[in-house]
Amino acid sequence: DRLLTLNKYIKDKPKRVLDVGCGNGFFLKFMSENGWESFGIEPSPTASEYACSLGLNVFNTTLEEFVRNKGSNYSNYFDAISLKCVLEHVPNPIEILGICKSLLKDSGMICVEVPNDFNTLQLQVHKLGKPRWWIAIPDHVNYFNFHSLEKLLENLGYEIVLITTDFPMELFLLMGEDYIGNDEVGSKCHQKRMNFELSLPGELRRDIYITLAKLGIGRSCIVYAKLRDV
Repeated sequence: DRLLTLNKYIKDKPKRVLDVGCGNGFFLKFMSENGWESFGIEPSPTASEYACSLGLNVFNTTLEEFVRNKGSNYSNYFDAISLKCVLEHVPNPIEILGICKSLLKDSGMICVEVPNDFNTLQLQVHKLGKPRWWIAIPDHVNYFNFHSLEKLLENLGYEIVLITTDFPMELFLLMGEDYIGNDEVGSKCHQKRMNFELSLPGELRRDIYITLAKLGIGRSCIVYAKLRDV
């Protein structure tokens, strides 16, 4: 879905993507196999080493250090930047998004994904007696919803292109499948989610998640944005 969305809006070639916090590099590997020049930044030595073993161009550093040391070589360089599960962990999300602006081409696009916490379904489960399990101290220092993420990006000079989400895992809790603290149940719920998503035509799946995002429902807030024309 991410590949199709980026290809829809980005036509220039070569196409270059930077994945900030790329982990083991699986997303970059997929993008590379589909015609994108792929670069990653990953502060974990173990994860970055594995990503490099896949033949990927991954820097074992933070985004801030990358810009300080190599930024002049990559100014206005990337067609797309992916920030998946990053902004909730960092104390300086405004700085991170500002750095991304300097690395993007004028026609470039950013894709930001963060947990959709304190959403309606979570709060409903909480009312039924469950603790606020989504509060992840000290790992998560920021909490977002669709509105706050959209406004943050707009205030920093981005123009929103698409807002979507993924499967609302809280539905399992409301149906009685309590995966909180239970890895076995959680694994089964994850497999059911995958079965659901893979059984649908791609266009229908994407339409469903765009509609859920409009309702503020979905496990993640996923926002695509481009640099606003000055």
